[in-house]
Amino acid sequence: MGTKPNGKAPFSVRANPVIQESGELDHVRFTADDGDGTHKEWRVPSHQLDQALHTLESSAIRYEVLNHIRSGARVDLPGTFSEVDIARLGFRDLR
Repeated sequence: MGTKPNGKAPFSVRANPVIQESGELDHVRFTADDGDGTHKEWRVPSHQLDQALHTLESSAIRYEVLNHIRSGARVDLPGTFSEVDIARLGFRDLR
């Protein structure tokens, strides 16, 4: 995580849970920003969240992040992420 391929700035990533009226997690809207003004957004369905978060280095951190998201809390993911890392988190560039 956090590498700078081709000199590109690393991204900070935030997970924004979207909760259904029933109180269940519907999906997570992720946002990624670098220090150069690049902003990316994508969503991951709740059933794919655990798989998407496997890019986090530590299972303890992954468990903590999952618990916060499932409780409806917005979470800034620890560390920084390269474009490859955010692709592993589910980002698909649709250009």
